[in-house]
Amino acid sequence: MIADSWLAHRTQRYHTNPHLARIGQTLADHAHGVASLIGLLHPSPSADLLLAALWHDVGEAVVGDLPSPYRRLHPQVAALHARTEESAAAALRRPTTLADDDEAWLRLADGAEAIIFCAHHKPELLSRPDWTAHLQDTIARAERLCCKTRLLEAIRAILDAHGVEVDQCA
Repeated sequence: MIADSWLAHRTQRYHTNPHLARIGQTLADHAHGVASLIGLLHPSPSADLLLAALWHDVGEAVVGDLPSPYRRLHPQVAALHARTEESAAAALRRPTTLADDDEAWLRLADGAEAIIFCAHHKPELLSRPDWTAHLQDTIARAERLCCKTRLLEAIRAILDAHGVEVDQCA
């Protein structure tokens, strides 16, 4: 299980996104980013939350990842895929139990990591409708968890470093 879990994290992200596929983010890179964001934004994250952050996408190594636009168009398929991914993941990680609040933090950090990755590598994508919607949803999550200001500061700092201004960061 340990070797399989380690190897699973070598799986490539964004395989269907022509703008981000060749950049080379792995599940390990993403999981580290998600866990780091939780550690930086959450006032006192539980060990289970940090472990969940590290392993939340590990099932994608077995079943792949459905692109977000496809999941929105076919929610029934997405739900079946999510259950299949969860079954695959169970064989590759230690079980964790998350409180509802921890689930909200995991979803926030997962979405925020994607935005920060995009802001660093392809900031112009953040002005597209699909990324704008994702950005707005993530900002709303951050507001509910009382970390909106800190998250926006991080996103703006990355965009500023690239000389990009994004109106959607409100």
